[in-house]
Amino acid sequence: MLMNDHRVNYLLSLLVLAFGLASCGFDPLCENKVKQEIISPDGSQKAVLFERNCGATTRYSYQISVLPRAAKLPSGPGNTFSSYVENPEVRWEGDRQLLIKYPKTSPFRAESSVADVAIRYQTDCQTELATMLAQPEVFSPDRQWRAVAFLGNCDEPVIDALQVAILPADGALPNHPNTVFVAETNELSMTWQGNQTLKIDYIRMGNVLVAKPKQGSINIRFNSYANEPKPLKEYYQQNQVLPIERR
Repeated sequence: MLMNDHRVNYLLSLLVLAFGLASCGFDPLCENKVKQEIISPDGSQKAVLFERNCGATTRYSYQISVLPRAAKLPSGPGNTFSSYVENPEVRWEGDRQLLIKYPKTSPFRAESSVADVAIRYQTDCQTELATMLAQPEVFSPDRQWRAVAFLGNCDEPVIDALQVAILPADGALPNHPNTVFVAETNELSMTWQGNQTLKIDYIRMGNVLVAKPKQGSINIRFNSYANEPKPLKEYYQQNQVLPIERR
């Protein structure tokens, strides 16, 4: 009986350790390989470009973390920029200003700042408001924020990869918004539940790539439905694009 108690305690310890590692972004299936380290002009910071490999069933991603110069690259995902584009260009424009240049692609992370470092982007990718939706943008009740649904996948001629960003009410939709939601779907709706909570309802058609529960002070709730609406065949035909194949 004592042996069984020890075994239970051991298993519980392993579970606690696994949960702790997962909460820190550690994934035992993933490996980070440093490609380049770029030191800031004052020598205090560094931008680390690395390749992240999470196994044979996933694509390699190329990510960037901004860290203190002496810090070691963590085993988790990058804290600044993540996409499938290989070797984006990274350059310091000042002690606390970093420029990231990348070709046509849709990053699944693109922070505007990390700690006290401001991040600027240059890209050929053009975002487009998802005008096929009934309400592609929705303002918060106090008119301080707006949720915007847009198309930003520049890699393939598809319209099913919808993204959502939360922007200031008067802010223009940038080419590199820091998205709170990215999913392979052609139908979603957004509803503000007060000034600090956004609800996103979407039709589940494929992978959900990004679903952040919070951006700043704004909470984000998600709700998915299995039943799909009628395909937007007319839109597909007019724009000569095809929906993402269902998985």
